[in-house]
Amino acid sequence: MYLRQMEIDDLGIMLEMAHAEGWSSDRLEFEIYLNINPMGCFSCITDEKVVGGIMTFTYPNSGWIGNLVVDKKYRLKGFGKALFRRSILQL
Repeated sequence: MYLRQMEIDDLGIMLEMAHAEGWSSDRLEFEIYLNINPMGCFSCITDEKVVGGIMTFTYPNSGWIGNLVVDKKYRLKGFGKALFRRSILQL
């Protein structure tokens, strides 16, 4: 498992995971966060595929961490924790 900057091609996978959770997010929303703060969006890779992701945004006096999602098959293995910890370092 490793983390890397999120890429535009990861968004479809992120949306599939989000929709599986019942989120109403759409591609445009995810693209906006990625375009505004590409250095604050991360993907978790294992078995040569994207299995999770997280997005962040820094405001002048605060920060936002959101859209943390991990594929159900990869939960409880530390992937979400690794993504969250990485996002805190970015803020």
